[in-house]
Amino acid sequence: MTDKDKVRRDKAAKADEPEKEVPASDEETETPGKTKKKTPGWMYLAGGAGALLILVIWWGMQPLRGSVHYGICKTFVETQLAYPSTLSVSSYDQFGPAVRIYLNYFDPFGEYKQTLVRCVFQKDENTGQITLLLDKVKIGRIDVDQEKLWAFNETVPTILQYEMDLSVPRPPGEDIEDLKTN
Repeated sequence: MTDKDKVRRDKAAKADEPEKEVPASDEETETPGKTKKKTPGWMYLAGGAGALLILVIWWGMQPLRGSVHYGICKTFVETQLAYPSTLSVSSYDQFGPAVRIYLNYFDPFGEYKQTLVRCVFQKDENTGQITLLLDKVKIGRIDVDQEKLWAFNETVPTILQYEMDLSVPRPPGEDIEDLKTN
């Protein structure tokens, strides 16, 4: 028997079979006496409330994040320290084109230091908007050399391509016990 004969035999067998009816809806396929169960509305409401609660908890667990200006200023300070891994931010303020960061770090002699860093960003002359380029930086009471700032400003586009650590510490509470450090 050849392949053509097999194909003809299969076609003839299919032609002899009666066509099956396809039901138009789910109602026709159900057995008599059984009704389709509907989900109560309160279950949808409870599911939505549960999802909202999970979203609020997740959002509340996220760390506080500073602005891009804060990240650029912190990155500049990290380039100026001998041991940037010891750097910790105790608090920061931002007002207008200036960012103040209060830092704790260990210097090369192992001494624990606390200092204030003040970064002032350039303003665009045409629009008056604050740019992402540093204009002045003071670490402690010492002004940073303009040549260092110009060299750093050239790297800002590269820094922006990577994700910066913008997490900031939580503000202290009203209670004096919140200020304790162990």
